[in-house]
Amino acid sequence: MENLVKCTLSADALSEIRRKVNNSRKDTSVSSKSAAAHEIVSHDMRVITAFLTEDFEASVTTFFTSRVQPEPWPEINSWDYPGPWVNAVTEEISSILEDREFSNIFSKSGLYSLRIAKIS
Repeated sequence: MENLVKCTLSADALSEIRRKVNNSRKDTSVSSKSAAAHEIVSHDMRVITAFLTEDFEASVTTFFTSRVQPEPWPEINSWDYPGPWVNAVTEEISSILEDREFSNIFSKSGLYSLRIAKIS
C-alpha cells in the first residue's frame, strides 16, 4: 500500500476559501444550478489554487494540485469545504514530516496553516 498523508487547512483558511469561491462564482455567473459539475470544479480549483499561491509557499500549491481528487466534489456549504485532501508521500513531504506523525505549515502572513498528517 502506498504511503499517504492527509492535508487539512485551518478553519480560518477554509472560511476564506469558501468566501472567495462563493464571491467568484457570483462574479463569473458560475452557480451550481447553471453550470455543469466539471465547470464548477474547474472554477473552484482555480480560485483555491490562487488563494494557496498567494498565501502559502509554492510547495503547498504543489501539494494541492497533485492531490488525490475527491469524488464527488464537496459542496461549498460544507463547513470543511474543500475538505482535507490526500497526497502520496513525496521526498518533500518526508522532509517536512521527518520522523513525526504530523507537521504544520504556516502561511506567509501567519494567519492560516496546513496540517500534514500521516495516514496509518
